[in-house]
This record gives sequence, structure tokens and C-alpha cells, in this order.
Amino acid sequence: MKKLFFTLLPLLALAMPVIARADVSPVDFVRDNSKQVMETLKKDDGHNTRKVREQVEAMVLPKFDFKRMTALAVGKSWRTATPDQQDQLATQFQTLLVRVYASTMTRYKNAQIDVKPNAILNN
Repeated sequence: MKKLFFTLLPLLALAMPVIARADVSPVDFVRDNSKQVMETLKKDDGHNTRKVREQVEAMVLPKFDFKRMTALAVGKSWRTATPDQQDQLATQFQTLLVRVYASTMTRYKNAQIDVKPNAILNN
């Protein structure tokens, strides 16, 4: 369970710009979305893995700003890239993250996630 938490933590941290704009608290946002994702993952019986993955992606991807995430990952070199290069980088970074996290999530589809308020968010 700790491994799953530390796997999801970087993605949740990178989602904070989107969470900050939401009309719900960050804790509720993460709790509700985690619950939806886990319920969808439980539908995977090995025969419809692709369909389940597509459903999870449809739920999760709109909640992340992949262009901003890519810019943060690339650092100062991001500013010297052309808009086309930035778009291509963001697309490839999204593909990489989706593949890495999708394979991890399917292994933990029966896990339970308990989202607790964070002292940092409460200050």
C-alpha cells in the first residue's frame, strides 16, 4: 500500500494547479476521484483491460495540466523550445505517464485508498 501511495503522490502533486481551481477541497477531490478510478479498475477481469484503461484515462486525464507538468519536468530548456516542440513533448510525456501509471494501477485494483487531510493543506 505504501508503494501505491508513493506512486500516486507525484501525480497528485502535479495535479495541484487543477485541484486549486476546483470547487471542492483537494482532499475531497482526491478521495472522490480515487474512489471512481478504483471502482472502474475492479471491473477489469482480464478480458476488458483496454476498455477499463480507456475509461480510467477519460476520467483522469482532463484533471491534469500535462503542458505545465512537462514544463516543470523539462525546466529552463522549456522556454527555448518552439511551441510545436512543446506540444510534442507534452504529448509524449502524457503517453509515458499514462503507460507507467496504468500498469501500476491495474496491479493494485483491489487495494483500498484512505485519503486523509494533510496538515500542509490545512494551514
